Amino acid sequence: MRAFLIPVLVILVGGSAALFLIVWLRARFAVGGTAMRGQLGRVLTAHGPARCIAAAHYLDQLAKREDSTAITAAWARLEMPLLEALPDCPPDYKLPLINALDACARPCRVVATARAIITMRNSLLNNGDTDPG
Repeated sequence: MRAFLIPVLVILVGGSAALFLIVWLRARFAVGGTAMRGQLGRVLTAHGPARCIAAAHYLDQLAKREDSTAITAAWARLEMPLLEALPDCPPDYKLPLINALDACARPCRVVATARAIITMRNSLLNNGDTDPG
């Protein structure tokens, strides 16, 4: 009985360690999902102008992936915090943010999300037109 139990225990412990290592490596070096969630977390924890800058970079990367599902999921969490940060957005980052929003709206197949993205983009465009001078 003991001769059977020890090899089984070694296999279970080794298998668990290997599974843990695989999961950890995938989370650490993932190009897609987990890495993008980490970037979304950085955008959401940033404040003021930093949030606007981080959102421009994040949305640009989302647009390059052209994953409608990822864009929709990210927009659901990003829309209100980004809306709060727009008044603090540095003028140099308004154009990159406008371009990133536009690039995200194109591949998005969820009409309501695409419309919300375009509405925010248009509000940034309209604010730029009221420049005195």
